[in-house]
Amino acid sequence: MGLRLTFNLVLCIAVVTGISLASFFSYRYLQANARAEVLDSARIMMQSALAVRAYTVSEIRPLLELQQKRQFLAAIGACLLRQPLCRAIAAPVSRLQLS
Repeated sequence: MGLRLTFNLVLCIAVVTGISLASFFSYRYLQANARAEVLDSARIMMQSALAVRAYTVSEIRPLLELQQKRQFLAAIGACLLRQPLCRAIAAPVSRLQLS
């Protein structure tokens, strides 16, 4: 085995090892980054949904109470059905943590 062949084998092993390690660590980093981004997006969506619900409850509900006594409004029923759904979605999202 000549010196050139030995040098080429050592160089090939070093390159393959370096590429393998770089791909392993970059994969883990990108996975963690993607998970954090998805959780942040979920938090933003949940906060906006909760803000809309809080606005509806605090500002719109008092205005519609008198109207609701006179006639049934179907839109109010949809709003009331959405509240338990928002609570059910908010509970698991608030417990999520990055691993």
